[in-house]
Amino acid sequence: MKKLGLISLFFLIIVLLSGCNTILEAKGPLYGKSPIPEHDSNKATVYVYRTDLSVHYAHRVQPHIDGKYLVTLKYRGFTWFQIEPGEHEISIEIPWSERDLFSEYNPKKLVFSVEAGKTYYINYDIDTVSRGYSTKVEVVAGIPVAYGQENLTQDEGLKIVDEKVARETIQYHKYQTPEWK
Repeated sequence: MKKLGLISLFFLIIVLLSGCNTILEAKGPLYGKSPIPEHDSNKATVYVYRTDLSVHYAHRVQPHIDGKYLVTLKYRGFTWFQIEPGEHEISIEIPWSERDLFSEYNPKKLVFSVEAGKTYYINYDIDTVSRGYSTKVEVVAGIPVAYGQENLTQDEGLKIVDEKVARETIQYHKYQTPEWK
């Protein structure tokens, strides 16, 4: 009876954990069905989107434009906003509750210039890079067990992307309404 309870608990935990990552996924309409910015010949339109290899590496990110919070951008999410022509700074920050506590944190920043009437695409990318394999040995129930483990690191990037390339990628992303106007 006790064994049946443990098995039930194990499966309950698996079911609950398998849904955790959906919280981090964007929920709005896909790019092709999302709101389209009205053309304003006095301002530039800027799209910000994020690409990740896997939802398992998808923490929340918070773009700021010129120091002003824009939106919490989730996995496969995008947003757009309009700004005055000139030089601007976008920074991508990770909420403190999701940062590595034992590492120095530096938000990703990009300074860029925009012209009135033009559209720009900025991509925040989290790329997971394999740094080889190592062997781990653990003692399980008094028996040493050896297994291989891939050493992974994450490289983050923030860059302006060509419109054609951006539109091919962003079509699979979901719109998130900016909280900054």
